Amino acid sequence: MSIKVKDILGLKIFKDSELIAGENGVEKIVKSASLMEVPDIYPYLEAHNILLTTLFPIHQNENAQKELLPKLNKKEISAICIKPGRYVESIPEIMIEQAESLNLPLIRLGDNANLSTMANKILELSLDKHLSTLEFRNNIHEKLMDLFLKGKSLDFLVNSLAEMIKNPVILSDTDFKTISISKDLKDKNIEFIFPNNDRTIFNKKLKLQIDDHIIYKENLITHPIKAGNQCFGYLLTQKGYLDPENLQLAIEQASLLIASVFYKNNAVLEKEKNFQDAFIRNILQGKIKSQIEAIEKARAFGWELEFPQIMMIIKIFTEDEVKKKKYYEKILNNDQIEKVFNQSLSIYQDKIKTIYINDSLVVFINAIFDKRIQKNLKDVGEKIIDKIDVNSKVGVGISQVIKSIDRFPAAYKITEKNLDIARILEQNSFVMKYDEYEIFNLIDKISDFELLNSFLDKKLGKLIRHERESEMNLIETLRVLIDNNFNLKKSAKAMYLHYNTMRYRVEKLKDYGINIEDGYQLAEIVFAYNIHLWLKANDQLRL
Repeated sequence: MSIKVKDILGLKIFKDSELIAGENGVEKIVKSASLMEVPDIYPYLEAHNILLTTLFPIHQNENAQKELLPKLNKKEISAICIKPGRYVESIPEIMIEQAESLNLPLIRLGDNANLSTMANKILELSLDKHLSTLEFRNNIHEKLMDLFLKGKSLDFLVNSLAEMIKNPVILSDTDFKTISISKDLKDKNIEFIFPNNDRTIFNKKLKLQIDDHIIYKENLITHPIKAGNQCFGYLLTQKGYLDPENLQLAIEQASLLIASVFYKNNAVLEKEKNFQDAFIRNILQGKIKSQIEAIEKARAFGWELEFPQIMMIIKIFTEDEVKKKKYYEKILNNDQIEKVFNQSLSIYQDKIKTIYINDSLVVFINAIFDKRIQKNLKDVGEKIIDKIDVNSKVGVGISQVIKSIDRFPAAYKITEKNLDIARILEQNSFVMKYDEYEIFNLIDKISDFELLNSFLDKKLGKLIRHERESEMNLIETLRVLIDNNFNLKKSAKAMYLHYNTMRYRVEKLKDYGINIEDGYQLAEIVFAYNIHLWLKANDQLRL
């Protein structure tokens, strides 16, 4: 524990002394002692000092006496000890009043008090405390390091720390979900409370509730578990009987070692993840031909790969690459997708596999009960969009049923391309199934981009070129007309336009070769528009 003013008053050498004012400040910490030998002592004073004086340097200066205590308080002096009798008959009443109002302990020393001896006793006590602190810190360091070198688990480290500091300890992740707790918290209900919906360490009103007992943030010591720029979580304990500095240091040292455990475990997991990602890339590229081989390798990564399968591709559409990366990391680290599948379809984690690949998340889903899963996957996709809760447009693409290992590459390619096309078509976050854009699967079979661009040029070339110079946005008008089966009234409503304005735009479309009253020509226009979307999504538009 830190030395406090009340501890100084308990020293034998202070037995004839009396605390005459500032009793509310006896909990102030004391680190040293000084004698007042000159009037202008302030530059030489440090915080948490006790000043001992006879007031000789200012005994004939009434103004200096009035200014003494306020100035000492500004220097964060812990207490002042005055020996009256020789130079001042009694302690001035103004000082007593000031000490009381400032909560600055004012101690009247006895007639036989030796100021130098008293100062030395305070310094000795402070030195003993310092040596005791060093011994405590060294002991904590050695014990924790020994446990770390022996490869003890996180639970063991947390329990050992709790025993050393005689205080309960909680290890949480960055979302304040408990990873490990000390034995004295077992069978207790632990909950973090976040007022104002701010679920971060910076929430000043953060509270920890253990059963019916609530601990406010100011009574918690919370330290991040960090390695480099990566934060793995937090180590928490309640402020207790130990000196706060010692307690803080013990938590800091434990945090460093626990961070090392996390880092080591993560390095192993990262290596496994690299092997897993390479394996899945090989599947999607068609490099693995044997279904039995794929199933066996998948088991090594805790994945029960079974057929038929369905893939779900999740893309976050934002130009901010840093923000996008953080979104994906949060989704993966918190198993958000797996939780939605478990809650919605009772599919457990070993039955699905989620990886990051090609700037998107790909989810592989065991579809043994494929009818049930197919029926509900769009609903699951909507729930995933709600769950991940990002401030960007999100697209979820659902593949066709994949019945064998060799069908993965084609299914992945089609779903990814359709997702890019849906991004152009949809204004907000969306979920799309493979069969909603079958026309694009047909276009995909045409490998001659020159032929596709040529057809597009004949049917929509004039309109596309006009759009680059006009603000009327007739291509968007064409899209809305297609969506509404060329019903002008519905299309006008969808675009928040007056009906006559829509009629005017339809007449303008005729100027560019688009006549919606000719059925055969209309079919070609719709087909050309879909080719336009497909070429744009594949960066093959040449007009």
